[in-house]
Amino acid sequence: MPSSIGLSVVVPMVAAWIGMSAAEPPMTQIDFPAYCHSPCWSPDGIQLAFTAYVDGSEAQQPHIWIVSGQGGIPSEFQPADPFDERQPAWSPDGSSFAYSSGASGNFDIWIIPTSGGVATRITTDPVLPPGVFNPITDELPAWSPDGQNIAYVSSGIFTNTDIWIVSGDGGSHRQLTSDSSMDSDPSWSPDGTQIVFASNRTGDYELWTISTSGGTAIRLTDAAGNDYNPAWSPSGTQIAFVSQRGGSNDVWSMPAGGGMATQLTSDPGGDFEPKWSPDEQKIAFVSDRSGKSQVWIMSLPSVSVHRATWGRLKRSY
Repeated sequence: MPSSIGLSVVVPMVAAWIGMSAAEPPMTQIDFPAYCHSPCWSPDGIQLAFTAYVDGSEAQQPHIWIVSGQGGIPSEFQPADPFDERQPAWSPDGSSFAYSSGASGNFDIWIIPTSGGVATRITTDPVLPPGVFNPITDELPAWSPDGQNIAYVSSGIFTNTDIWIVSGDGGSHRQLTSDSSMDSDPSWSPDGTQIVFASNRTGDYELWTISTSGGTAIRLTDAAGNDYNPAWSPSGTQIAFVSQRGGSNDVWSMPAGGGMATQLTSDPGGDFEPKWSPDEQKIAFVSDRSGKSQVWIMSLPSVSVHRATWGRLKRSY
């Protein structure tokens, strides 16, 4: 599915919105002269990390950038790194980023200390001979709440797109879903017993849950258009997600057990990749409503939106 970037803040009163109109909560844009996506919160909710293509296009190397959760000027995480870094996921103890990178010749999952330093590759799909495209891509890492495991998506030209789980040290791997369709966008429940994900196994993309020990997936949504990019709230009561049921790609929220969904954004531009802040007072998401893919922050239950970053890049050399 397409992605866009933005930041927004959300107050934990989503249930009160059910049945209300789709007026938007207050928003903050992180205005950044780059193509941005994949926001994630630090465990203390003070900072946001995200991926940015600094020249403003997806053709160049993406890197991890960090900005205050209140907005401001982003700083590049590790400017000396010549390799791409995308889709950062902050570990629950705040010590590491998991991310996807093609540094090895494949797109694999890597871990690097948030203080900087040397990255460790924890998925190792085989590299094909020079000149032969490797069809395997490992991406979209998501830490388990206890920090012991990482769920990720593995896909390829000749393979299904499925969800796998790898231990944080790369020592063990296991396949969680195995379906001829595309399974993507894993997000852990706060107690670590379930993963919500998006799948097109019944046609459109819908939200499903599965036990982290495996088994049969349970369908959560059945609406017109696609539902994807799910994010389980820290309290475990809500799941934020992107849906096309209103006619465009907007952020919605629903009870974690299924039920009536509440529309949170309603802009003609596309809104994607919602991520709850640890205190559930904010949701960071990506949006192209300003004309370029940016990170935004939303506040509930009031109704407005604002940009989270303003000004120039802060880049070290």
